[in-house]
Amino acid sequence: MPPNKKPKLFFKYSLKKLFLTLGGISGIIIIFLAIVPIVQTERDRFEAQKANATQNSANATLQAVQSQSLEIQVTNQAVQSQNLEIQVTNQAIQLEILKQVSAPGPGSSESRVTSFNSPSTAQNGITRYNIPIENNPILGSYSAPITIVVFGDFECPYTSRWINDVLPKLMELYSGKIRIIFRDFPLVSIHPNAFVAAESAYCAGEQGSYWKYNKKLFSGVYGLNNLPYWKISGDLTLNQTEFLECLSGDRPIDKVQGDLDFAVNFGVMSTPTFFINGLLLVGSQPIDVFQSVIDKELAGEFPK
Repeated sequence: MPPNKKPKLFFKYSLKKLFLTLGGISGIIIIFLAIVPIVQTERDRFEAQKANATQNSANATLQAVQSQSLEIQVTNQAVQSQNLEIQVTNQAIQLEILKQVSAPGPGSSESRVTSFNSPSTAQNGITRYNIPIENNPILGSYSAPITIVVFGDFECPYTSRWINDVLPKLMELYSGKIRIIFRDFPLVSIHPNAFVAAESAYCAGEQGSYWKYNKKLFSGVYGLNNLPYWKISGDLTLNQTEFLECLSGDRPIDKVQGDLDFAVNFGVMSTPTFFINGLLLVGSQPIDVFQSVIDKELAGEFPK
């Protein structure tokens, strides 16, 4: 090959190599330009998903906070409503004591009282109801100036609370000044064991242990069914033969049913219901309510 041809070949070869190199670079650039939008799209989608997840988490947190705030508001409203109800109830009770208006009381199994049908005396808006107490075991001094008659139910938690929490304090504060008579008002529709429990208490009373037995029943230790009655009578060392004979007869049924019929005809609709020297008080009230009535009665502030 002639020497003058070599530069041309070399030039052609170099140009070809240049074109190939440029072609490769162009391909890479094209590929890169093609990939960049895809990568950017995926990145944008990932960022969007991340943002959505963050937003959803924030929304969920906000909803949880709002829900909790709403729950707190509802709870506060319930507490305020309960406090208002207690205030209104206490006012109604005081009005009942002073003016003898029929009013519902808290702490009772059936919180309502109708008008009473018993003979009564009324002076200056104060009504005293005549509640017979004969043939009922008495707790306290027989000659006490204050007589508290309670219509109760052995299965009623409010009666139990009063017997366990308030009564012992009253007996201590007014020793020799008050006497307690418990009359049976078993609410059999909601307390199926109350009637039989009252019968067993009557039979214990026939052996002179009514109030000891009453306390055992309300202690909550024994429960209310046939077995505890035997257990209680045994713990009080009662004559088991006489106890069984009493339970098998009609005397306890007649006594409990008589109290129940009297209460229903009289207008009692709840347990516990109290008559403090004939003055009506409904529900398991705190001790200060009883103290207020008893102190005023002892001081002669209520008309007879």
